[in-house]
Amino acid sequence: MSASLVGSVCWDGCLLMVASVAAIRAGDAGASVAYYVDEVSRDRHDYYAGYGEAPGVWHGAFAEHLGLSGHVAADDFRAVLEGRDPTTGEPLKPRMNRRVAAWDVTFSPPKSISALWALAPDDARRQVRDAQTAAVDAAIGYLTAHACVARLGRDGVDRQDGSELGFLRAEFTHRCSREGDPQVHTHSILVNVLEAPDGRRAALDGGLLFQHAKATDGLYQAALRAELSCRLGVAWERRDEQWEIAGIPPGLCREWSKRRSQITAALAARGIDPETASGRAAQTAALATRHAKVQVGDRESLHDRFARESIAAGHDPGRILRAALHTGVQHGPATRPARDAAAGRDDRP
Repeated sequence: MSASLVGSVCWDGCLLMVASVAAIRAGDAGASVAYYVDEVSRDRHDYYAGYGEAPGVWHGAFAEHLGLSGHVAADDFRAVLEGRDPTTGEPLKPRMNRRVAAWDVTFSPPKSISALWALAPDDARRQVRDAQTAAVDAAIGYLTAHACVARLGRDGVDRQDGSELGFLRAEFTHRCSREGDPQVHTHSILVNVLEAPDGRRAALDGGLLFQHAKATDGLYQAALRAELSCRLGVAWERRDEQWEIAGIPPGLCREWSKRRSQITAALAARGIDPETASGRAAQTAALATRHAKVQVGDRESLHDRFARESIAAGHDPGRILRAALHTGVQHGPATRPARDAAAGRDDRP
């Protein structure tokens, strides 16, 4: 899949931004379907054992307009990446995409959140997943308001608002990094087509996604903190220039950050200081160290493995959960915190 992604790593000093933007190149629909759709688990046992991921889901008015809803089918996903209406086979817009088929906006929470998800009981894991969904929705809502612009006319000079139908969006939430570490993250795939108010369709202005990436990242993080504070009562502490859940040991976060360690080591091997590395250098290092995802054994569930790894690293899962989770928390939907964060009304850290 690496050949089909450009600009996939957003590097901010020594930190990877938790929201990043990548282009899926036109002509790579087959590889994209294999990466996003074919990794889906075939049954519940495989999912809980760590084989594959949950199915992708269509989102938004544009998808509904095309008759797309629920789980993402491989044929439908391939069709829209190829610029075709999945029902009629007709082109989605007059000019086919020659360079970019879609944009992958990926949202990855700070490691302590994934660590909590890895060790928590079912109810708390569900709250983490729901908080992630709400935060991603808030972030995509921001992009819809500020970066949903169609480029019509010669050289795209006729810029039209596409927010009425919004992005044609498929969403895939994965649980692990390529090294098998817990890393909850969501790929929001924005197909490279928008519809103007007058019904004309054209490619979206991808440059705006990059321009708004940092703001989107900040809003996503604020919304996620608000959701988790409301749902699970967690507290926050500042570490390495970002907010982490208090009570999750920094050493465990480092133990479960093998991909970041690989990237920083690859940068250092080239004589590049990870603290000052450019996004392009970090991207090169990420691609050079990327390989197939690690899978767990047949007889061990994913979360059993995480508990075993935590104990082996010297961190007792029960003690961690007692330190991170608090009593008297709200376990219901928490949509208001994400909306408040999106509107700039979040007073949490």
